[in-house]
Amino acid sequence: MDVEGQFPVEKLLFQAILERSFEAILIVDLQNHLVEVNFSACNLLGFTRDELVGQSLFNFLIGSLQELENEEVQVRDANGKIKTIECKLIKDLFPHYKLLMLRDVTKLKLASEELHHQRQ
Repeated sequence: MDVEGQFPVEKLLFQAILERSFEAILIVDLQNHLVEVNFSACNLLGFTRDELVGQSLFNFLIGSLQELENEEVQVRDANGKIKTIECKLIKDLFPHYKLLMLRDVTKLKLASEELHHQRQ
């Protein structure tokens, strides 16, 4: 997915958005391998960029690719901790690539469940 030299301004804008996003961003190829991740994705999953790029999405995703369309999935991080994630899937970001934007909602879900139990 190298566009260097083709669209320098667009590449710089893309890189700036990728690096500064609070959301975890993963770009995945048709074989479901990670081809690019941002710092937030590394923090979420507990791996470095070099450890993540090239890995299968299914090394982290609990469930199937179809579950990504449900907007809430679970992932397993580097320490084996299971996290509940809100997910936005864009299937045709570029030809042959998908974009995943992830947000950890584990603590929010636990707090919501605790509040629900307290009200009963």
